[in-house]
Amino acid sequence: MTRLDIHQLVSPHFDRDEGPARKAIYLCTTPRTASFTLCRYMVGQGWGIPNEYYSPHVARILAARWGVAGDLRTDEAARVAYGQELLRRRAAGGFFAAKLMAAQTRFFNQVHPYGFDATVENHFIHLHRDGFAAQVASLVAAANTNRWSFSDAKTSVRILDLRLDRESVERACRLVINSERFWMMAFAEQGIRPLEVSTEALVTDPRGVVESIAERIGRPVNEAVLSDLIGQERGNAYPVDRALKQDIITTYGDVLERFAAERRAAYEPGAAAPRP
Repeated sequence: MTRLDIHQLVSPHFDRDEGPARKAIYLCTTPRTASFTLCRYMVGQGWGIPNEYYSPHVARILAARWGVAGDLRTDEAARVAYGQELLRRRAAGGFFAAKLMAAQTRFFNQVHPYGFDATVENHFIHLHRDGFAAQVASLVAAANTNRWSFSDAKTSVRILDLRLDRESVERACRLVINSERFWMMAFAEQGIRPLEVSTEALVTDPRGVVESIAERIGRPVNEAVLSDLIGQERGNAYPVDRALKQDIITTYGDVLERFAAERRAAYEPGAAAPRP
């Protein structure tokens, strides 16, 4: 199986017309958690076609291809129509799956004004990263190089206005912390008990992570496909910008440690809720 990136997952190759899904999986996460690695494992298992469908950029691409009339930025009816097409055209194997960032939840609520579909079996995965400094360094590096995937492919526009300076590193730290706090509070308020998965576990024990998801959603694991994908991921670790990331950690180590301490005081990664 080919190692898929975000651009391939948006392509028409993955459009379907299976009708409404019976189950939904929402991968709730923050930037730079190896979330697309988990998406690839899920695609390989036939558990939907997870992608950032609630990114306005991705939504505009798909809506245009699917003939959704109207401007998603201003037209409420267009957003709802996109949501309906999305659930129909991106269901696979009985699953609809999506990767969801905290910053994308406002658009999610506009696309699905009645919230998560109560007529399907909804499952939630909370993917968090324990290594705070590495996560922030990866975020700042990606924002400066426009490389957000494992390949050398670059985005055509700057996604985040983060520079290689102290103020930008501080803003990146706050973005990560605030995003994690958002998910903890959202889960607590809605009574959701997500499956907790760390980036570190995904990297060191991908089989265990996939098996835990399979148990949660009640599906068997395709061992042959999983073994193939594990080999691809381990043989193709994110190779780009390693020196830049290390330089960020070295240069701004005091900033990273200060915010890491703030994070530890506020919550533990993967905890059910932030500390009062």
